[in-house]
Amino acid sequence: MTADEGKMKNEYKVTKELMLSWSKGWQWQSNGALALFGFWCATGIFGIGVLIYLALARGALPGYAVGGLMVVIAAYELFFSHFLAASSRYNALSAEYGVEEWIRTTEFTDEQILLTDHTRETVFRYEDITDIRENDEIALIFFQNNATLRIYKNAFVEGSWVECLKKISEILKA
Repeated sequence: MTADEGKMKNEYKVTKELMLSWSKGWQWQSNGALALFGFWCATGIFGIGVLIYLALARGALPGYAVGGLMVVIAAYELFFSHFLAASSRYNALSAEYGVEEWIRTTEFTDEQILLTDHTRETVFRYEDITDIRENDEIALIFFQNNATLRIYKNAFVEGSWVECLKKISEILKA
């Protein structure tokens, strides 16, 4: 068996549209994100409640400002902040790499997981994997340092997602 026989490679092109699409569904990716989603929903509902109460009770102007501010901040956090953060991240990476689109390669070797994002390389260890979640098209691999690898199942250029998942499972059991 050669050194490359045990390697699996996932490769896809990163575009601004793709990176922005990663912000959709953020609230379902972890317990912490779900808790934040709930907090911002509750804040928005409470702010609306404050506004309704003040309207019925003919409240003072500062109260309206507080209620309105709560609604605006909650709406921003729920609907806009993740897209703005993704856009800023894309712009920073695009400027650093000097290109508008680049190839992201994730190699699963016997020893490590190597992510190559244009010119930047990041090494992940199998033993740091905390969870793997998947749907029909995407697998998300979560690590202890709060990093997440996004793997498109149909983007394997060497091996397949099924083989890769089997390999990860075997390494984690060892």
